[in-house]
Amino acid sequence: MAACNVEGSFQKQFTRIYDYAHELLKSNPGSTVILKADSENGETIFQRFYVCLKACKNSFASCRPFIGLDGCFLKGKYKGEILTAVGRDPNKQMLPIAYAIVEKGLKETMAELLPGAEQRFCMRHLYANFRKKFRGQTLKNLMWKATTSYYPEAWEREMLKMKDVNVEAYKHLITLPPSVIVDARGKPIITMLEEIRVYIMKKWATNKIKMANMDFQICTKIKKRLAKESRLCKNWIPSWCGEKLFEVRHFAMVTNKYAVNLDTQDCTCRKWVVSGIPCCHAIATMTFLNLNPEDFVPIWFRRSTYDETYASIIFPVNGHLLWERTSYPDVLPPFRRKLPGRPKKKRRLES
Repeated sequence: MAACNVEGSFQKQFTRIYDYAHELLKSNPGSTVILKADSENGETIFQRFYVCLKACKNSFASCRPFIGLDGCFLKGKYKGEILTAVGRDPNKQMLPIAYAIVEKGLKETMAELLPGAEQRFCMRHLYANFRKKFRGQTLKNLMWKATTSYYPEAWEREMLKMKDVNVEAYKHLITLPPSVIVDARGKPIITMLEEIRVYIMKKWATNKIKMANMDFQICTKIKKRLAKESRLCKNWIPSWCGEKLFEVRHFAMVTNKYAVNLDTQDCTCRKWVVSGIPCCHAIATMTFLNLNPEDFVPIWFRRSTYDETYASIIFPVNGHLLWERTSYPDVLPPFRRKLPGRPKKKRRLES
């Protein structure tokens, strides 16, 4: 009863979901809010709710064209899933783009909406499942080396090493079913949506002022990564091929070589292409030509882009007592499917 008074009733909040959508659009013009409901026997049944705030649109337009997707099951009275889309800001931090409450899962939704999209999985969660069956530091190191490989040949080498150590662990990874574990949500729908929006609103304001008084041209995390690659470049010897083409070999292993093209900003190790930050092989060639590696850091990771990313504001939203009553019919919650046993509220901890 106390929770209901503070957070609102599960069922009653569905009846005002259209009013909430209208208030979101009114307070944050230019946002996209989509509510889908199904008519059945003269009643309007909730199906899904999608939000992409105007500030999030503006911010993502300044960032690398990378989108990560994740989903988690609702743990409240009515089931479904929360899907989230995130990008990466210029300082390599998570950048929320959009969120939705849907009646079916991430895999089904992605297969329906983006059948040709390339899909990858979170390594931390993959390893959490992997180590339940296959423990030990050796297997852990081999798995991490394989998943952080930037080109197929390196991945194959690490996987074959794992096969030599443990054939069953190798087979497990080759045929691994995707599994994602995220925090559960158990609050009424509008309360839950507002928690997400307020979190994003605070994050925008915090990130905007966090670096306001700092003097930098390249974002801090990127500069640390560049410094690390610069330290590693002393192990590599560049051989000039002409123009800005180089063959770079390891000082102790003459057969360990990569090709670098500074004009196209490419190295055959693929680390530069994937991360956007010059690799140690490329920095070795820049040092040879007396060039500054910071000049090769793209605009995505610079101060000007960071300021542009968080220039927009997520505006406050009024409480339900000030919402306009829309002409749309009251929405009913989705049908409940009661499963046997007591529902679990807590997230299963990784051992």
